[in-house]
Amino acid sequence: MIPWRKRIDHRFEALASWLGDHAGKALLLSLLVLMIAASGVRFLKIDTSNEAFLHADDPTLVTYNEFRQQFGRDELIALMITPKEVFDPVFLTTLRELHRDLETEVPYVDEVTSLINGRVTKGYEDELIVEDLFEVWPQTQSEWQSIQDYAVSNPLYQNLLISEDATATSVVIRTQAYVYPGESGFSENDLETDGFDDFASESDNVDLATFEDSGFEETGLQAPRLLNDAENAAAIKAVRQVIAKYNSPDFPIQIAGSPIITHDLKSSLMRDLPRYMLLALVIIGGLLFVLFRRLSGVLIPLAIMFASLFTTVGLMGWTGTPFTVPTQILPSFLLAVCVGAAIHLMAIFYRDFDRTRSKQKSLAYALGHSGLPIVMTSLTTSGGLISFAGAELAPLAALGIFASTGVLVALAYTLIALPSLILLMPLKPKPQSLALASNGTVNEESNSNTFATPRENKSSSSENRLQLWLDRFLTHCGDFAAKRPSTVIVGAALIFVLSVASISQLHFSHNILAWFPDSSPTKQATAQIDHRMKGSVSLEVVVDTHRANGLYDPNILMGLQKAGEELKAYNDEFVFVGQTTSLSDIVKEIHRALNEDQPEFYVVPDDAQVIAQEIFLFSNSSAEDLEEVVDTQYSQARLTAKVPFVDSVSYLQFFNTMETRITELFPEDVELTFTGLLILLSRTINAVMISTVESYLIASVVITLLMILLIGEWRAGLLSMIPNLFPIFVTLGLMGLLDIPLDMFTLLIGSIAIGLAVDDTIHFMHNFRRYFQETGSSFEAIHHTLQTTGRAMLFTSLVLASGFLNLTLSSMNNLTNFGLLTAFAIVMALLSDILLAPALMTVAYRKLSKAQESPQRKIA
Repeated sequence: MIPWRKRIDHRFEALASWLGDHAGKALLLSLLVLMIAASGVRFLKIDTSNEAFLHADDPTLVTYNEFRQQFGRDELIALMITPKEVFDPVFLTTLRELHRDLETEVPYVDEVTSLINGRVTKGYEDELIVEDLFEVWPQTQSEWQSIQDYAVSNPLYQNLLISEDATATSVVIRTQAYVYPGESGFSENDLETDGFDDFASESDNVDLATFEDSGFEETGLQAPRLLNDAENAAAIKAVRQVIAKYNSPDFPIQIAGSPIITHDLKSSLMRDLPRYMLLALVIIGGLLFVLFRRLSGVLIPLAIMFASLFTTVGLMGWTGTPFTVPTQILPSFLLAVCVGAAIHLMAIFYRDFDRTRSKQKSLAYALGHSGLPIVMTSLTTSGGLISFAGAELAPLAALGIFASTGVLVALAYTLIALPSLILLMPLKPKPQSLALASNGTVNEESNSNTFATPRENKSSSSENRLQLWLDRFLTHCGDFAAKRPSTVIVGAALIFVLSVASISQLHFSHNILAWFPDSSPTKQATAQIDHRMKGSVSLEVVVDTHRANGLYDPNILMGLQKAGEELKAYNDEFVFVGQTTSLSDIVKEIHRALNEDQPEFYVVPDDAQVIAQEIFLFSNSSAEDLEEVVDTQYSQARLTAKVPFVDSVSYLQFFNTMETRITELFPEDVELTFTGLLILLSRTINAVMISTVESYLIASVVITLLMILLIGEWRAGLLSMIPNLFPIFVTLGLMGLLDIPLDMFTLLIGSIAIGLAVDDTIHFMHNFRRYFQETGSSFEAIHHTLQTTGRAMLFTSLVLASGFLNLTLSSMNNLTNFGLLTAFAIVMALLSDILLAPALMTVAYRKLSKAQESPQRKIA
């Protein structure tokens, strides 16, 4: 063995001796750290908003917040109603009641828009009148028909208030983007938010730099803040309560919109998290009992597991890091991963304890035997995860930081608290006959090479037959790989080639709606609204002239008009534009109304003074409508394009094409800013692609260097990476074969899996080199390695796979896919370590082996 490794092994043995004298103090210190860290759980926040995918200082998000400050919220709650006849008086009467209830019963509402208050602009001599479509309720058939004709012929109503075929109508609810404390009349203590009140919202205390110079401190008023998750939930709950009163076969209502999607994501998170943790506890506890057959073998690892989890989650609370949609996998991940080191240490301890019957000696042996590989596995797992720390996606960066932190926390508890618990708890060794059966096939002393085959344990009790079968399985795998290395390597190479071919079919995706099951009412409603009302999200373009009254320039308004025409003309396989709105539409509407509603006057005037006068007349009657599309200085204008909610990848071509075309329509001194929810989603998929490449490269380099350091030989270190990388390629190949996209969840699989796969590889390599130096035979070294650490490798893999498989119980497709694929990668990693790694070591150490032909073993 390499001298420095021997010295490290002795240091771990010395740690056991020190703990033997100070176990109580060490355990108290561990409990103190746990209590302090875990107390941060009370500060834990939850944020499932689209903005949470980006860092607070991301330019795209900064621009979006500036847009919302100026023009209000662009994320809308959309209701679509499909009656037998839209313009039936009975239906419209019910629609008016629904409209009123939404305005009066839903908190934090900025505006409700429907056919009831659709804008009508009329000219009377030199006077401009702006009123609602149903300003006066019709009394005669001719009045009803007049309203219907106006609504159907108005181009601004199409796909906004009424479908193209006039068979569906919509109600659009815009909630406030910002709120002032106390302005709504709703106390946060009064909010009923479906269980969300136990957690703070990430946007509760948003520090808005845009308000720093607004004078709030001087006046004593509190600055406005973003509407938080609890307030959004309260608004959505109230909307659904109102809808429930009206929804019927004659008045069918569907509800969608990005606020609804965000809310339902959070509901799923809150509903599934306790289920994941409970199931993980049951599965891991059961596997621990099967492995150790001792109550202490279950309770001690579970104690370490939960201590690591609560410490890590508490640190998230202390640092103000929110739980987001991607980070919801953190508890299940930590519950599975943090128990792995404990399993390896306790497996060696119990085996030796049943022989020596001395806790102190056996603990020293276990730490000396497995301490170094446990540290190295924790470092490599942490290294694989920390590769996400620099991700452009904020949730992935947080996941990388706190998942890697959790692994290191678990390492500290495993090396300090776990041995202390062992020393302080009353433990009894098993009788020798039962110990042999329970502990597998090894009768191992610290310097002994005496091994017993499974056949020698036939007398074991029936309760240990599963353990004996597993030992036989490991023995067969190791012997097969050692005797037929070429077969194993060629087979692996063939699978690798097929996987690489399938990887070429992989594609990126960020489609939040696809995460929902097909049975989801939100998913179905969004698809229907996108189909019939031609869109449910928007692209926002801000045109900044950088001069007061710059929007009176006819060329600017003509640019807005042509930009709208370019947008509506766009149509590819996935993206289309159902409607656009801007200041040019309002100006054309005014100009026609002041010219006796003649169609030929539905144009932008070519005189700036005429435009200024007409806008002034309109502002006197409907200033609120202007505030939604221009700033107070008339230097900035807003252009909104309504598009369907599809995969964000599909928006990239649309955005790039439109950016080029629209920019050409305006003078060079005019600044165009593209923002809105669509741009946030597009920025997210860009960040996904960048983060994928960076994290995979960083994880591979970090883990390779650590493997070379552990093994002490660069060639062997590089060779050991083959069984670590092989399961990643196979898993990615399976994704390509099954057409599973690479999104912000599945991209985690590679870095997580390589960090976990290398754990078993380290244990295998560490023990292989130990036994090869003792026996001089690669065959014997492989056999002894799998018979000592093999069972712990097998059970840690089962624990990890089970921990991720419980994610398949989620109601969300993204978590189901992530759980299945990660579990598959872990199983493939295990097979690589018990088949491919032995085959590679047999070939690599063939010339050094003392015995060219290994003795044949009779395996039962």
